[in-house]
Amino acid sequence: LGATNETGVGADLSWTENGSATAWDLEIGTTGFTPSGTPTNNDVANPFTWAGGTPVTTYDFYVRADCGMDNVDVSTWDGPYTFTTACATYTPNYLEDFTTYVPNCWEEATGPITGPTATGSSRWAADGFGNVGSSGSAKVEIWLASGAEWLLTPLFDLSAGGYELNFDVAVTYWSTTAADAIQGTDAVHLMQSTDGGATWTTINTWNSGNSPSNTGDNTVIDISAVTSATTQFAFLMLEGGSDVGDVNFYVDNFKVQTPPACPDVTGLMA
Repeated sequence: LGATNETGVGADLSWTENGSATAWDLEIGTTGFTPSGTPTNNDVANPFTWAGGTPVTTYDFYVRADCGMDNVDVSTWDGPYTFTTACATYTPNYLEDFTTYVPNCWEEATGPITGPTATGSSRWAADGFGNVGSSGSAKVEIWLASGAEWLLTPLFDLSAGGYELNFDVAVTYWSTTAADAIQGTDAVHLMQSTDGGATWTTINTWNSGNSPSNTGDNTVIDISAVTSATTQFAFLMLEGGSDVGDVNFYVDNFKVQTPPACPDVTGLMA
């Protein structure tokens, strides 16, 4: 048994036939389910494209040969084979509040500003926003000389156009809530790809001249002209070659959305 070409809703399922059957039955459920013996898919071909799932979910499937008379002229069941569906391409509106880290379909990576070259990161982690608490936002520490650490979003279908990015950022001195600033030529770049991550451009930068506050700044980026169905964003922490300062940069409440009809006026007094 095997599964290939995983999508956000399924996969191509296949198996090796050891007899002469030309039709088969499948029973599919979330991993660990107890098979009932009743097919969820009857008299299918091999391979079979199954599309009844949900993104980032693990499933088991069982197969039996069906030689023409259901529940009589059939083989015993074989399985399970376990597979996991892929991440979906999201259509806004979308919100990631970093309740869990790393969030579903987000990825950590390393590599230069031209694009990630390796998966994983030792510098991005979970933390409280502005170092208040210990979870609920993403954080990267900026303190060495040569870090190039990526935090990548899922893919978005922005075909309809007219969207914006809306998120919160903050900077504090390392492991405190005290105000500080990005030092030297260190920077955090907001990156955008419109070809599924093949190429990247910078659409916003935070550096020594515009560090966010320690309590947090809301940032809105107009992406209304972007209409790619394979758009991806990323936060890239890029150290400038000298070991200066020691600060934490935080990201929270990342939204890809249609701009609200009425802007947020929280805090304004009549």
